[in-house]
Amino acid sequence: MSSVRRCKTPVPDSPNLYINFRDWSLLYIRKIIYKLDLPSPGDLLKNPPSKSVWKRMYKQATCDYWREKTLRLFATYPSARYLNPLVMKFGSPHPVIKYAPSTVSHVKRCATTLQILTGSYTLQTNRANFNQFSTKPTCMICNSAT
Repeated sequence: MSSVRRCKTPVPDSPNLYINFRDWSLLYIRKIIYKLDLPSPGDLLKNPPSKSVWKRMYKQATCDYWREKTLRLFATYPSARYLNPLVMKFGSPHPVIKYAPSTVSHVKRCATTLQILTGSYTLQTNRANFNQFSTKPTCMICNSAT
């Protein structure tokens, strides 16, 4: 047996208790399985799935978990109102990034486009308000101050 499996790790809450690495990893795996709503470890041991079935099941559960979590967060962030969550497919990039050419200039444009979509892009009028030097509040592209 390796020395890693025999070593004991202190439990963070109490300095006098120790837990084996194997026990800790089993607790961690159980926590992940519960979080992703996968079958219990006992059920998996009684009826083990094949590797391809397990990988597909795990990937689907992970995508479902992050989809639910992201959709819950979308409601709380007003800056995400232009990022349509129904268009997004989890496990693949956003359509703005997906169809962009892979040149450096296009990647920079995609970053600016995503900033505009999320509302984190600072407009010229706002830059003029917070700049200590004299800056014109008009947009350099359309020559308007809004």
